[in-house]
Amino acid sequence: SLQYRLKPAELGKLYSKLQLNYESVYISALRDSLSKVGNKFAIARVWENYAEINDMMRAACKETLADMHAECWDLQLWRVRLEERYEDA
Repeated sequence: SLQYRLKPAELGKLYSKLQLNYESVYISALRDSLSKVGNKFAIARVWENYAEINDMMRAACKETLADMHAECWDLQLWRVRLEERYEDA
């Protein structure tokens, strides 16, 4: 899960660009950027160094929303689940 807030000083720009559809645009952009980060490491690293991976994901969230009139202020990795063959390994 992640938390973001709209930048009050940029609400006019946000509305003129996306009107009220900003959330679906944010979701799409965040899925893409977080997926790209997730492809940079083996899944075992999530268990071996959770803090590093969480920081990488949070940085991607911040970078993604920075130019979209919003600020990502936190992100948490929850319920990371794998196929049974990986969980059993």
